[in-house]
Order: sequence, then structure tokens, then C-alpha cells
Amino acid sequence: MSRFVVKYLIMLLPVLLTLAAAEAYMRSVPNLYDYKNRYMLANRNRVETLILGNSFSLEGINPNMLRHAFNLANSSQALEHDAYLLEHYAPYQRLKTVILPLGGNLYVEQLERIPSLSHRAAYYQIYMDYPKHGVLSEYGFEISNLNVCRQRIHAYRELRRQGRSLACDSLGFGPERLADKTVTWQTDGLAPALEAEKVDSISRANMPYLERIADFCRARDVRLIVVVIPQWRRQAPVKAYELEAVNRAARTLVERYNIEYRNYLSDSRFTADDFFDARHLSDRGADKFTAILRHDFGIE
Repeated sequence: MSRFVVKYLIMLLPVLLTLAAAEAYMRSVPNLYDYKNRYMLANRNRVETLILGNSFSLEGINPNMLRHAFNLANSSQALEHDAYLLEHYAPYQRLKTVILPLGGNLYVEQLERIPSLSHRAAYYQIYMDYPKHGVLSEYGFEISNLNVCRQRIHAYRELRRQGRSLACDSLGFGPERLADKTVTWQTDGLAPALEAEKVDSISRANMPYLERIADFCRARDVRLIVVVIPQWRRQAPVKAYELEAVNRAARTLVERYNIEYRNYLSDSRFTADDFFDARHLSDRGADKFTAILRHDFGIE
């Protein structure tokens, strides 16, 4: 090895050590992905009801109201990740029911293709052992997105000020408190609508993940319940073609797998106080919705 290379490596060593220290620090900051992975590895044989999905179910279905349930949902979690996580923690000894909310997650592109969400793809690789990308790829490091790192540190410090370390409880439930609702709640949380052709193409591309989930449940005699969670959205109602994409996917699952499906999107039993913003339930709404699920599907 030439002296030049040796000198170069010596000069580079402090930088590499700094980056390694920064990465180690970020991985030491508590997060939902790491917590939920550890919980499932330790308790999967005790779970009877497993809740999948994105922020709608993370904030909208309370596992504390169900018997031996756990909320494995995460913000912006795609059907791709739902299928992976369900399979990843198998075998289960007592799993009886899987609850899968369906909606915008059906026609959302892969996280890697969405600049504002691409960093979340790394969390599944780093903390949940999803082997989609190489270890040395941009999705193998927390510090590949410094802005997100700063946001995570700020959020963690805020949680510590509140006397917490995680944005979810021990059963993975991360409710939004009605007391924290803003005056602009009716327009908060809205996402720009996609064109009909894009909704159709993305939803069809995501169908194999739904089928993987349904195949997994059928092969193990696990009950699969698919629901559409209530939304307010009076200022920007769900487009007709978005609803049709969801209903078409649900019909396919019902016909092929005989799954149970109900659409609560515009359920009149939910009032303004049941919502935190235009698309997400408040803590009060989550308890109400979970009670409805218990009643309608006879879940313990």
C-alpha cells in the first residue's frame, strides 16, 4: 500500500469515526420500529389479535380494548411492509385475528419513490430486518438524511419533556389526543389527490401484497378482517375513483378468500370530536371505533 493511500486513510479516519458515532447515537434514540420489533420477537406467541396498517390504524384502533392484541401499524406503512411483517414474526402460537385497514395505503407508491417518506424505508431495514436493500445502501443508515435526524432528535426531546420516550404505549397504540386538536383541524392532514389512472395502476400493483396477507391467514386458519376507517374529510371528500379502487380490492379478497370486510368511511355515528384532523381519529374516536369493531365482528 502506497504512503499516499495510508496518509489518506489516516486523514479519513476521524471522519469515519464521527459518522459511526453519529449513526450509533441515532440508533440509540428510542423509536416505534425498534420497539415494535422487540415486542413482537418477545411476545408473538401470546398475540391473539394483530393490527396492521398505517397511521390510520396506529392512531385509530386501540389494542388495549381487545384481548391479547398488539398494534403493529406505523405511519405511512405500506401494504408491502404489512405483508412482510406478518410473515416475518411467524410462527404464531395463538394468533386468531388480523385486522387490516384499507384506504389510501392501497394507492400509495413505494416509500422509496416518495421524497418526503423515503427515509422511512430505512427504518424497516435497520430495525425490522427487512432485507430489501443492501446494508451499505442509503437505506442502511439513519444519518443518510440529516434533516430527518434533527427532527427525530427534537421529537424525542419533546417526548422526554412529557415524561415519555416513545410516541406509542406498551401495546403499540399511538393515539392523538382530542385536547391537542387545532382550530384548523378540518383541513389538517389532507393529502393531494392522485389522478384516477395513477390510483388504478398503483392499487393494482399493490394487490399482490394484499393477496400475500390473505394467503398467509388462510393457510393458518387466521381470521382476516379488512376495514375502511372513518374519515372526516368534509372539506375534501374521498374521490369516487379512490373509493372504487378500495371497493374493487376488497371485493377481490372477499370473492377469493372469503374475508370479512366493512367500510366505515362515512359512518354517521362519528362526530367532530371523534376526529383529530380530517383523516385521523382522535383518542376518543379510536376508542369508539375499536368498540364498534368488537361489536360488529365479535372480537374479544
